[in-house]
Amino acid sequence: MVFSPDGKLLASGSFDNSVKLWDVTTGKELKTLSGHTAGVRSVIFHPTGKWLVSSANDKTIRIWDIASGREVGTFLGHTAEVGALAFTPDGSLLVSGSDDTTLKVWDFASRRELRTLSGHSREVNSVAISPDGKTIASGGFDNLLKFWDLASGKELKNLTGHKNQIYSVAFSPTGDIVASASTDTSLKFWEVSTGKELKTLEGHKDEVLSVVFSPDGKTIASGGGNSEPVIRIWNVESGQEIQKLSGHSSGIRGLAISPDGKILASGSRDNTIKLWRING
Repeated sequence: MVFSPDGKLLASGSFDNSVKLWDVTTGKELKTLSGHTAGVRSVIFHPTGKWLVSSANDKTIRIWDIASGREVGTFLGHTAEVGALAFTPDGSLLVSGSDDTTLKVWDFASRRELRTLSGHSREVNSVAISPDGKTIASGGFDNLLKFWDLASGKELKNLTGHKNQIYSVAFSPTGDIVASASTDTSLKFWEVSTGKELKTLEGHKDEVLSVVFSPDGKTIASGGGNSEPVIRIWNVESGQEIQKLSGHSSGIRGLAISPDGKILASGSRDNTIKLWRING
């Protein structure tokens, strides 16, 4: 799930093959976007807020016009399910990660595939792009976190600290840290410039399925798996847990924080979305 750039809309994707748009203020469902033929794995707004992009287990990436709810374009090229999406800050390039073990870089305006990044040996489940638009981070089911140069497609770093699958990765707002969440129950912080592991956050008793930084970079939220479906909020500097949110009955697969940092959205395998007021 993801908030629109203005924070007024929330988009969610589901394994019922649909994408939904919600009014954040009222919680009302505004539109259902239908077209995927298999479960939707990722959704992301274009930085302009005019389009939403979704990827799914039907191997496709689809573009939706927000105003009309119509599908207006498709990216085709992956040979397996597409589980991850990220835009460059200017919205000119889209990066996708797939169960075919590759990442692809696309020109958004022309829908043209620019390059394929190969290096993971298993599914690529999460991708993120640095705030300066230069570096890609990817997390795989091969337990690896990789950094890539976006312009050349060259692999920069291959990081091996996790003991199990990486489900989610996120850049800090300043771009100097990447957080990774794993089924080994841990979160890790990594220094982007050196690849050094900075910190391991331990507290979850089950797999960690999602992670997101607050807009000010001071806190980070993580979502737990089926046996302990809680959201933990951590102080980034100290690595200490500062809050625990309970309410879902199954694993928390998606987290998003509004652009103003006041609302946390969580989506669960229990088929519910919850909105939480944070930071007062």
